[in-house]
Amino acid sequence: MKKLIVSIALFFSTVVVGQQNKINFEHIALLLPDAEKATEWYCSNLDMKIVNKGTGSIFVTDKAKNIMFEFLINHGVKPLNFKEINALSMHIAFHVRDAEKLKKKLVESGASIESELTTTDSGDKIMILRDPWGVPLQFVERKNPMLRFEGIYAEHIAFNVNDAVGAGKWFADKLTMSVVKEGGAPDYGRFVADTEKNMMLELYQKSEVPVLNLNDILPAQFHIAFSTDKIEMLKEKLTDCEVAQDLFTTDSGDKIIVLRNKEGFPLQFVKRKKPML
Repeated sequence: MKKLIVSIALFFSTVVVGQQNKINFEHIALLLPDAEKATEWYCSNLDMKIVNKGTGSIFVTDKAKNIMFEFLINHGVKPLNFKEINALSMHIAFHVRDAEKLKKKLVESGASIESELTTTDSGDKIMILRDPWGVPLQFVERKNPMLRFEGIYAEHIAFNVNDAVGAGKWFADKLTMSVVKEGGAPDYGRFVADTEKNMMLELYQKSEVPVLNLNDILPAQFHIAFSTDKIEMLKEKLTDCEVAQDLFTTDSGDKIIVLRNKEGFPLQFVKRKKPML
């Protein structure tokens, strides 16, 4: 009887897990003045590779193939002026093995130094540079890596928000993400990872740093994209979000919807007919 009960429990556990909606980071989309040149720069300097090249954008991925960057091709939309965005308001972070060595290479290739290499109390080495188009890029050499990948890889994207605790809870509750690390007052910083720990969001509230008005940013200029296997179910779940672009199917069979949560994050959700990662 006990064996029968255990077998039934395992069966239903498997069914429940199978029904869960896996939601993972898929890409970060950036509209820069020249998608071709941006692709070349990121591939040459950050060891990224082209995954897909179309008429609307170019997708590149890091060596770990845990997330992609989508460099949007300009079709009449004005790019954001990333040079005017405070690096602590928003930045994209890469984990690296030798930050000092990489800094020299990137500066020689057109990057500018935002903040020099420093060592945190926990032993992490951190610096912030800007790519040739002004995008703030943080490079962190962690004493104890938070994600387990080799080489250079995209680790997190960071935002200064009005309510870090609330924003972190929303992503955890609504997108089945998990809080990997959290801090207390005054910043309440927290790292939130996706289902398979491919990448993280870093959220904090620094009173001395501007909070971006994300509602002013068009999804065609910048968005964060998640892959999901149950996109219709997700749309029904996220009723507290504004629909920026309703669910549609592309010519290639991908299903896509773009939403904004209460903080204004432009969030794309995509169910690929053929996964890119």
